Amino acid sequence: MKKKIYSHFMLVVALAILLTMTFSSFLFYRLFKEQMYGDVRGYGQLILQSEQNAHMDWELYDSSGDYFRLTVVNRDGTVLYDNEVDASSMENHSDREEIIAAWETGQGQAVRRSDTLNRSTYYVALKLDEDTVIRVGRDGSSIWGLYLHVLPIVFLVGLLCWVVCLILASWLTRSILRPMQTLADNLDKPQTVPAYEELQPFLETIQKQHMDLLESAQMRQEFTANVSHELKTPLTVISGYAELIASGMAGDKDARHFAREIHENAGRLLTLINDILELSRLDSTSPGMELERVDLYPVALSCVEMLKINAQKHKVSLNLSGESAEVPGNKEMLEELIYNLCDNAIRYNKENGSVEVCVRNQVDTVVLTVKDTGIGIPKEHQSRVFERFYRVDKSRSRDTGGTGLGLAIVKHIVSLHQAVLELESEEGVGSLITVTFMKALS
Repeated sequence: MKKKIYSHFMLVVALAILLTMTFSSFLFYRLFKEQMYGDVRGYGQLILQSEQNAHMDWELYDSSGDYFRLTVVNRDGTVLYDNEVDASSMENHSDREEIIAAWETGQGQAVRRSDTLNRSTYYVALKLDEDTVIRVGRDGSSIWGLYLHVLPIVFLVGLLCWVVCLILASWLTRSILRPMQTLADNLDKPQTVPAYEELQPFLETIQKQHMDLLESAQMRQEFTANVSHELKTPLTVISGYAELIASGMAGDKDARHFAREIHENAGRLLTLINDILELSRLDSTSPGMELERVDLYPVALSCVEMLKINAQKHKVSLNLSGESAEVPGNKEMLEELIYNLCDNAIRYNKENGSVEVCVRNQVDTVVLTVKDTGIGIPKEHQSRVFERFYRVDKSRSRDTGGTGLGLAIVKHIVSLHQAVLELESEEGVGSLITVTFMKALS
């Protein structure tokens, strides 16, 4: 970025110097041209006044040392006199623009360049009377001649300006970038105030992204550590029991017990792996995924039917109420969401408890509620139960076969559907989880 700013700055400087010198040269030439016309015109007026007050004697102006050229032309364009060239040898001047203008308006001027001498002659023609025009000329440098004359000076001035601008550009570039470098070194400090007011929105965005990256990195680190720990526990149990069986140290009764433990921990391990894979899939799903119209009631009914046996096993009643309600969503994800909420409500319920699932329509929304009469969640834990691997009671969670990822999956699916997730819970009384979806457009 520094090189880019520096190079662009120097390009602007170079263009500015070039344009300034070009404009100045043209301005100087214009002033020079006007001065030449003024001198020639003044000399012509002096001659005109002299001839009006005295007898016309053009020989008086035949001075080889005079740097003005005097030409006298009659009405038909014939040259009557020239102080430098024999008039009889000169061509007719009736087509010269300054002569034509003088006959029409009393005065005319023109400049003609000699490519051979690289010089220009500045002419002013004045009408003396109805039959005579006098023309005064003076040689001077052409614009290209002036350029060649002042080129060394212009080059030196331009070079000096370039050197000065190089120094200024380097200093200005560092000055411009210094506050940005300071910001870059203090992105993790929200109180940092940028030197440029225009950078405030940029700074806030960068700081937010920086903090999100740090948080994401920390979450990945914690997730990796938790996964390693969660996988290690059942694998250790499986490995230990398998080793005892393989060594022949376990009798038939113990072998059956060890096999049952291996089977339960293998099932727990499989469930954990499935939940991790599901979270990984959800993490890679774009928030702008394509949604379809899904009737939430049949989806909830399917989940309730799948979990009936599990509910009976835990001596918990599982019931569904409500009505047909369509939402924009992904059917598989919505099944996963309702299944996890119901499974969690059953898993952490009390004996002879209940789980009530309800789907109902509101004006612009569809509300899904899962209410249980379980052990409830203490207030200090309610803000964290949707975190990955977070457990209120770790020993109970492992006993019931929970992975600690069910509610994390629920939160992720809710976020992908741009729904709203709410939790109400009282320890020892039960919990109510509410998910509010936008209603599908008709």
